[in-house]
Parts: sequence; C-alpha cells; structure tokens
Amino acid sequence: MSYDGIVSHVRQEGFHVIVGDARGGRGHEGFLHISKLPTRVKSAYEVAKVCDKVRTKVLGIHKGGRLELAWAAKKPPHRHLRRGQWMTGKVYNIQKFGIFVEVATEDGPCQGLVHISEIKE
Repeated sequence: MSYDGIVSHVRQEGFHVIVGDARGGRGHEGFLHISKLPTRVKSAYEVAKVCDKVRTKVLGIHKGGRLELAWAAKKPPHRHLRRGQWMTGKVYNIQKFGIFVEVATEDGPCQGLVHISEIKE
C-alpha cells in the first residue's frame, strides 16, 4: 500500500517524509534512504526538496514509531521500453557476470544489467 507524504528535511543520504495528516498533527515521520529510490543517485538533493509531495510505501517501523520508507511509483516506470530494444547507455560497473548500464528514457534515467551472455565482442 502506498501513502502520500511531504518532504520535511533533506540530507545527503536520504530525506525525511511526513506521511499522513501533517497539518492536523496526525502525521508519522519516516526516512527514505537513497538506496530505496527507483534510480541510482549520489545525493538525495538530486531528487527532492523540502515541501515536495512524494508517494511512499512503508517497509518497516522502528522503535519509537519511525517509519522506514521506499519510493512508490505513481505509474509503472519505463513502461515504454521493450524487450530487445537497442539503446545507448553509460557503463557504470563491470562484473564477471556482466555490466551495469544507465540509459536515458522518457521517464528519467534507468539502470540495468547486461548479462555476459548478451555481450558480443
């Protein structure tokens, strides 16, 4: 289940979100770490600023009632991409089993794995 929230504070590694009725005093604070975003970023400042509306999902509740949050997409991300589609991208990691590539799409950047079996010399 997803919940709308308001960004209350931004830090390098993530941002704090008030989920629920913040104005009525019934909101719950949570933290959304950058590792829980749909795309890889170096800083949460690239994604959000104070007072931004965001859609989140609750992953867990810590002691004291603080929520652990993840980004919840409003629509299926990168829905226009098709299997087998050729694209130009930037390699950002190389492993024995394949390469990780970031491509630009209409919905924003998208990362994925090109398995070694799909790589041609």
